Amino acid sequence: MEESKDSHSHQFLFLILVILFDALGIGLIRPVIPNFIETVIGASGASVSLYFGFTATAFLVSMFLAGPIVGKLSDSFGRRPVLLLALLGSAINYFICSLATSATVLITTQIAAGACGSTVAIASAYALDFTPTEKRAQTLGLLWAAFGIGITIGPAIGGLLGKFGPVVPFQAAGALAIANSIYGFLVLKESLPAGQRLPMTPAGLNPITSMLSIVRQNKYRIIVPAFALLVCGNGASDAVSLLFPRLRFGWGVGAIGLLTSAYSVATAVGQAGLTPFAIKWFGEQRTILWGLASKIIGFALLAFVTQGWQMYVLIPFAILGGVVQPTIIALFSNDVGPEMQGQLQGAISSLSVVCNAIGIFFVTAVFGFFTSGSSSINFAGAGYLLAAVLASLSLVTIFRNTKSIALTVSSRSPKAVPTEE
Repeated sequence: MEESKDSHSHQFLFLILVILFDALGIGLIRPVIPNFIETVIGASGASVSLYFGFTATAFLVSMFLAGPIVGKLSDSFGRRPVLLLALLGSAINYFICSLATSATVLITTQIAAGACGSTVAIASAYALDFTPTEKRAQTLGLLWAAFGIGITIGPAIGGLLGKFGPVVPFQAAGALAIANSIYGFLVLKESLPAGQRLPMTPAGLNPITSMLSIVRQNKYRIIVPAFALLVCGNGASDAVSLLFPRLRFGWGVGAIGLLTSAYSVATAVGQAGLTPFAIKWFGEQRTILWGLASKIIGFALLAFVTQGWQMYVLIPFAILGGVVQPTIIALFSNDVGPEMQGQLQGAISSLSVVCNAIGIFFVTAVFGFFTSGSSSINFAGAGYLLAAVLASLSLVTIFRNTKSIALTVSSRSPKAVPTEE
């Protein structure tokens, strides 16, 4: 038993590092995307935000279509081979993207990147294969924190590399992804025994029916709309955080990279450090509600900042809001066995990316409308207000179902035993 626990500890450490390095590659290119679009397409001003929305949406829609398929493949053939192929595909795509010379090539590479972008979903299923139910929120918090730290370090480095040219961060991300693939090949072991794997079926290759099927079977489906609204708001805030400081304060890629890093660190602290304590002290539903309230306040205040340093002052709200996503995903994962974790995490990934795409699409349109002269009101903070509205709708949805969530959580808790009156 002790040997098994020790083996799982080593596997989990390796898994965290794989996610960390994968996220680092993604983070490298984030702060230079607007400049990269300017260089490749020749866009300028508010039109950059529109092209940014197109490329980001192409990436996320592709990831939506691939998510359940990749998750189901990991349920059928094992986590390890699918994860390694996704990492290798990302490596190849980064190098191709660095050679893009037109909008068509750029969008095509983003579609390919999305198809290979389900590493977090597969890694989550991998980790949950050997994680007890009561520790899943903590495990997911650590995984998301590893991803957040990679996203944190990446933009700062990417901003510095971007000074040597907008394609340099893409080349660095490609090299890192190749190293990540080799590292995973050497250290990762299979976590899903052959006897627990499910056969691949044609229905499992349909992303929409696969996602709807796994959601309908989950007893926590009442909070799916709240999760969808949460992710829409997150996508909106992430996108506008790259555009707002650039237009409002004239910041360059280095300054934007540092700001993005600071918020990523804050979110990671909330996910890994605060989530297990918040659940222990307040329970799942109150943790979600307080986290959403923090997000709403933070987004609303960001919309009205007048000095760049004020964006740093509001970072604590990102820490408090970091507890929401791992807590909700843990509730979903507690209701399925290891043979369906891949499909569930793939479905969650698909739902997340399509909601991210919706959030990014609308926030870039809103940002462009209120900053391009099309509106009589010039207000760069409109994107943050949109994120606050989406988070508010998520909170209302959770609040209206608090009784149902409490009963569902109680029914799966080992402490919930019948008592005699």
